[in-house]
Amino acid sequence: MPRLLQGTPISESERASHDRHDHRVVILVLAVLLIYAYLFTYVADIIHIPRPQDLAAVAGIHIEHVFDPDRNVDSAFVISINYDPGRFSSSA
Repeated sequence: MPRLLQGTPISESERASHDRHDHRVVILVLAVLLIYAYLFTYVADIIHIPRPQDLAAVAGIHIEHVFDPDRNVDSAFVISINYDPGRFSSSA
């Protein structure tokens, strides 16, 4: 990409026209991060609001295997180690 702009001057007015920020996108990204933090961390305790499982119970939502014992949304990070060195060998 830098090769395309080599030797091409960019005017200040062109720079200013491209210097735009959509505040809706910024607010949406921050909202998603806050929701993620609420569901999977202890932010609810810090700001003194009900945990996700408590909030779901108030709303009448009872789904098995969704919440941890600490009343947050359950999550698991699994790294599978299934390396087989002979799988990619060219000798048959």
